[in-house]
Amino acid sequence: MTEEFKTLRNRMRLFLLNLCLCCGLSAANFVNGIAFFVNNEPVTLFQLYQVMQGAKVSREEAMELLISEKLHEEEAKKFNIQITEIEIDEELQRIAQRSNQSVDQLKSIILARGVAYSHYRDEVKKRVLQKKLYSMIVTENIELADESELKSYYDQHHNDFIVPTHISIVRYSASSQPLLEQLVNAKRSISSIPVAPDGVLSAPEVVETAKLNPQLTALLMNVNVGSFTPIFNIGGEYATFLVSSKSGGVQIPFEEAKRDIFARIMMERENTVIKGYFDKLRAVAKIKVLRLE
Repeated sequence: MTEEFKTLRNRMRLFLLNLCLCCGLSAANFVNGIAFFVNNEPVTLFQLYQVMQGAKVSREEAMELLISEKLHEEEAKKFNIQITEIEIDEELQRIAQRSNQSVDQLKSIILARGVAYSHYRDEVKKRVLQKKLYSMIVTENIELADESELKSYYDQHHNDFIVPTHISIVRYSASSQPLLEQLVNAKRSISSIPVAPDGVLSAPEVVETAKLNPQLTALLMNVNVGSFTPIFNIGGEYATFLVSSKSGGVQIPFEEAKRDIFARIMMERENTVIKGYFDKLRAVAKIKVLRLE
């Protein structure tokens, strides 16, 4: 082996070593590199990229979402909010029950979508924390609606309290929830009634609201014409209902509507209080941007 060849080989080794080091450092800088600070709390480039990809938003929108998340975390610490594994399990149980499923069935659906169950639990934990935080913020900053406000709302939203006597629906059912999800999420005009794909059964029906149980009536009332209800697990079969039309009308008396009116007013006030609270925090937050790409 000539000296010239040895020198060339050593130079090549050195070049490859430097290349590997540079690539390694670039990857590390991407994962650990700080994009910006929110009140001295760092947010990495990797976190920014994850939100951009996951939420399919622009870099600026992703930054605002992460700022909001940091401000929520900061306030949760200030209120000393703690979330236990039992609370997460209870929330998962509620989520499953809303679709008439077991937690195991919910878990299977999450995994079938390609989402790690541990990641889903983390998201549920954030949701529980947010509920607790909002409850504390609202309790300190909200005023309850009185009788005169309820009556005023009823008079101004008279048409909201007319219940249709008949609702035309199309029931879609399948043995697999993903089949119904594809149907519900498919693009179509609001006025069209989708044809059931293979594996999905459909059955049109006109129901009388007076003969329905109050929960189902409330559910169908809150679904716009041309839209689907959530997907339910009914005796091992999955089903969703498309509301195709509503007809007739009976006015709900004020006394019967009071509870619903109170809930509406308080929800509007809660949303206003929470938005105002975090708008103020955002306005005074110290944001230091280092790099966004």
